[in-house]
Amino acid sequence: MKAIKTVGLATLAVLAAAVAFIYSGFYPMGADVPHNALTYWALETLRERSVARAARDIEVPSLDDPALLQRLPELTLEQYQILTAREAGDANQH
Repeated sequence: MKAIKTVGLATLAVLAAAVAFIYSGFYPMGADVPHNALTYWALETLRERSVARAARDIEVPSLDDPALLQRLPELTLEQYQILTAREAGDANQH
């Protein structure tokens, strides 16, 4: 029982410290200060996974169709965004 109390109190202490850190404004979120490697990894991973999850049901049209440009007004917003997205190699460019 004592171990459960200790784990519970430790968990509460960590959560309280995390909330205090977030509300302190201590971490510089401005675009002029680069993130450290761990934060950059976390933000980049979160962004990539979020986009992949949101795009999993999007059907990409055939890019070999020469009439595609004539049909652009008929494309859905999601299809247009896929066609105009940056190249995969540019994913890390902010």
